[in-house]
Amino acid sequence: MDTPFEASAASADAAHAATRMREMAQQRIVDTFRRQLDDEGPGPTDDELQSFARLALVEQALHRR
Repeated sequence: MDTPFEASAASADAAHAATRMREMAQQRIVDTFRRQLDDEGPGPTDDELQSFARLALVEQALHRR
């Protein structure tokens, strides 16, 4: 059984990991939009945008813990 400190540390680690994942997804979307604006390819897909939104919600929930 985890101590309160260990549980808190694990929660902080999960929140930090979620932030990193959201930031990476966000950067991919920004890069994709930039390529689209430069006429170098299509914009992000609906699936990519929805996935980003889900990551942001998970990140937010983890930071509230």
